[in-house]
Amino acid sequence: CPYACAFCSTKVFWNTVRAHSPKRVVDEIERLFNDYAINVFSICDDLFSLNKKRIWEIAAELEERGLLGKVSFIAQARANQIDDELCAAFKRMGIVNVTFGLESGSNTSLVTLKEGKVTVADNKNAIERLGKYGLGASGSFIIGAPGETIEEMRKTVDFMRWMSEQPNVLRFWYGVAIPLPNT
Repeated sequence: CPYACAFCSTKVFWNTVRAHSPKRVVDEIERLFNDYAINVFSICDDLFSLNKKRIWEIAAELEERGLLGKVSFIAQARANQIDDELCAAFKRMGIVNVTFGLESGSNTSLVTLKEGKVTVADNKNAIERLGKYGLGASGSFIIGAPGETIEEMRKTVDFMRWMSEQPNVLRFWYGVAIPLPNT
């Protein structure tokens, strides 16, 4: 992931974004599907939504090998990247659940955690837009970020309540912030 969220260790360990080619990704999927009958895959890229072209290429490779519609996926995205083109690519590829690091229901906390590059409105819009495409959404939250007030924590709980009312939200969870060196 190229972003530098305050809590994430990825920026400490990696300096570049690397991804396997669409062909290699589908080689692995095809082998697991054929040899072990696995048909649901969790894509563990830090941020699968980063490259729309790659997603379309993976979908094309799946179609070429007759796997499109036989396999489905869970993948991670960043809320401020969700647009109609990305939703269409997700739908085409067979992604059924998009997970987010939503982190907080407070814009003040999001400034601290995500450098202010994602807002509560971005998070809500992403979930709603995925719903319009029939795509599930899931997300994680952080409670007790450095400097977070009780009021900001309440806003996160309110956001979770809002999520529980959305028909396409499959699940959400939270963790308590435990700051470690370099995160």
